[in-house]
Amino acid sequence: MQYTKKRLTMSSIVRYSSRKISQDFHRKTRHCHVLFVVLAIIIQRSHIKVKAECRAHGCPLTAIDIIHDEYAKEALSVLRRIETKRSIDNEKGDGDHSNGNNRNSDLRENALSALQPAGDDSKTTMTLRGYKGGEVEDQINQDRAVVVSPLNILPDSSKSKPVAQLLGVFDGHGRGGEKTSQYAVEHVPSLLAAKLTSIILESENNQGGQRNVDNELEIIEALKQTFDEVDKNDPSRGSAGCTATVVLRLEHKLFVANAGDSVSFVGVYFGGQSLSTPVRDNVQIVYQSREDKPDLPEEKARIIAAGGYVDIPLDENHDVPRALDENRRYGLAMSRSLGDWKVLGVIAEPIVDVLDLSEIVQKALGSYTESCSNNVNNKENTNEKNRYCDFVDNSDIHIFATSISDGMMDYLSPNDIGKTLATSFFDQDSNLHPHSAAEKLVIDAAKGWEDEFRGEYRDDIAIASFVVPYL
Repeated sequence: MQYTKKRLTMSSIVRYSSRKISQDFHRKTRHCHVLFVVLAIIIQRSHIKVKAECRAHGCPLTAIDIIHDEYAKEALSVLRRIETKRSIDNEKGDGDHSNGNNRNSDLRENALSALQPAGDDSKTTMTLRGYKGGEVEDQINQDRAVVVSPLNILPDSSKSKPVAQLLGVFDGHGRGGEKTSQYAVEHVPSLLAAKLTSIILESENNQGGQRNVDNELEIIEALKQTFDEVDKNDPSRGSAGCTATVVLRLEHKLFVANAGDSVSFVGVYFGGQSLSTPVRDNVQIVYQSREDKPDLPEEKARIIAAGGYVDIPLDENHDVPRALDENRRYGLAMSRSLGDWKVLGVIAEPIVDVLDLSEIVQKALGSYTESCSNNVNNKENTNEKNRYCDFVDNSDIHIFATSISDGMMDYLSPNDIGKTLATSFFDQDSNLHPHSAAEKLVIDAAKGWEDEFRGEYRDDIAIASFVVPYL
């Protein structure tokens, strides 16, 4: 297949050089009244969208396409130019132009208002449609991502509600996989919220009005039932499917449910007023979900026991292990998913892991103490500032959670992703907003696809992330 005029490369959709950004910034700020009008239209549209999406369980924010959503593309472009200008001014020590700064602040606020459907300072979700050959306009994005923070799991009449958040990514595959992922992103939050509400209300009735949100087994079962119900109601009727990876925060615990090869991870960031010197490794990934692959021994055994077949290529460069349908024509590169009924042995039941926020914080404090002690005791350390350890308390530990599709995971590590996101969430000296951070990560992943496939193929890319406030 030849792709000449129709080849889709990142260079044809993103111009990211500092010189052009600077030139665009000066040109557009001279015509800022035009931008105000454009952004006002975008804001009106985005506010309507947010209002329309609110449900009893909260206001789900779904991923916006950084390129193919024209409203989002323009707002992100404005935000990027302002952030780049700020960085340049900070490096030059030239940041006291009050009139220009006020004008830029107004433009930035308008851009952020336009991007409200994707989140705010504490949450973000972005996507980019892939390219699988053929006409550009015929491409379909099968990735979906969602953030619901807060997640409402009790009626509005309740005196107090448990602290709850939810995020997730659903990566569709097969012909019609976008139908499965769309159904999942629309129904997982509402189904799960309803089940959690029933669990909590029942516990109150059984315990004389005392609320119990610590029943891990019931919450795990609620997650499994939610995945199962979405699977059974797959609009593709099992001819296609999608991954499902979600992070549920409920009070002081995180529940991570995963089916497929999308990934969720949890990170911590060290930073605060107590730290007089920067921590060398100020971002740590403390948890990462497993990618469900058909060649994993227990997964392969289950598939075979169910009458399925697992193909493991002899040449790793030729293909990846796949679970095959009964005709051995359709191969699935995962052992768990929503949908995909015709691939025997592939199940929708997620693996659910439970993390305690207090344990995450304590382990992070222990890790800091050990790292700092090693640095202090290092005889080669001649920096006086590094000859002692700061007293670090809980307020210096910040937690965030992220879900990504394999379109990003294939080219970026959780550690690289975590550093970019954490800096935008928590570093007060950073000019990078979480939306810009997510956009940058999507672009970096897309460039990885371009470098390898020279514009002839790129998978869909999606990311969702939020701050997890520690109580």
